[in-house]
Amino acid sequence: QSDRVNRMSAIAQEIGLQLGGKALASQAGEVAKLAKADLLTDMVGEFPELQGVMGRYYAKHDGMSDEIAFAIEDHYKPRFADDDLPRNMIGICVALADKLEVLVGMFGVGQIPTGDKDPFALRRHAFGVVRMLIQKHLNITLYKLVSLALKHMPQDIRVDILEVVVFLLDRARRYFIDQGNNYHAIESIIIPYGSVSPLGVLADFIPRATKFLSTEDGRILANANKRITNILKKSGQQVTRVGTSLDGLSRPDPSLFESDVEVNLWDALQKIGKESADLKSEKRFPEALEVLVSLAPLVKEFFDQVLVNAEDQRIRDNRFTLLKCGRIYMNQVADLSLMVS
Repeated sequence: QSDRVNRMSAIAQEIGLQLGGKALASQAGEVAKLAKADLLTDMVGEFPELQGVMGRYYAKHDGMSDEIAFAIEDHYKPRFADDDLPRNMIGICVALADKLEVLVGMFGVGQIPTGDKDPFALRRHAFGVVRMLIQKHLNITLYKLVSLALKHMPQDIRVDILEVVVFLLDRARRYFIDQGNNYHAIESIIIPYGSVSPLGVLADFIPRATKFLSTEDGRILANANKRITNILKKSGQQVTRVGTSLDGLSRPDPSLFESDVEVNLWDALQKIGKESADLKSEKRFPEALEVLVSLAPLVKEFFDQVLVNAEDQRIRDNRFTLLKCGRIYMNQVADLSLMVS
């Protein structure tokens, strides 16, 4: 138990440093050392449901502040789906450290939940981590958190960080679905950003993506991007990732356009695509998605009137380039092709 407490303390300090600086790191590290002390008492031995609660009473008895006492009690939270979260940031840091130490440790010894079997309640621990990150809007990514925890595990523990991150993201999906969001809207954001963006940021974005997909223009753009992605894949063209830079983009040759439909789409893509990218750079993710709506009629008109697979290879290649640019311009903040099945 002492080794585990030391690991918890080290992880809590690192999380505290990331979330609030040196003062929070110091407090979180000290509270983590005290958090499990009540497990050694006869009271908790006789009544295990009092763990944490007795820790708070003992802390107050020893003259510690309410902030420290509450953090000791709260580090077990959330214990279940609708449980309260820790009341202060010290408690948040220690609760995250406690749950991540268990998750990473169990993954490291191969105790990964399968089917209905989850003897160490790892799904519950993971859901608790996700809830704290989202509801407290914590500015830290899942990848960073898991990396911090792994750093302080025994050297013989071998863990694929992404495997733990994917497990946590599955719980995040469940959270967002329970909040009434569209599954495909969730996927369009979770897949490109889930491991590398704070979940609290995504929590503000996903409901707006769900609303976007509920509109006719949103569905037109989603279906068009699915079609663009499939066309590019079938023709052996490169399918770029979400957020690809607009700098150095290989652009279509306007002199090879055969109709005003192509001209109008290309002009609009450059203008609105840059606007979307600029909004993204300002961290205004929902607006960066919503500004694309005005492209919907132009994209629809293109697919209604233009044959991409033209007989003339120069014109065909130019249209492929237009589609590749279209995917990049329209997918700065979400993978629209994932918004439809």
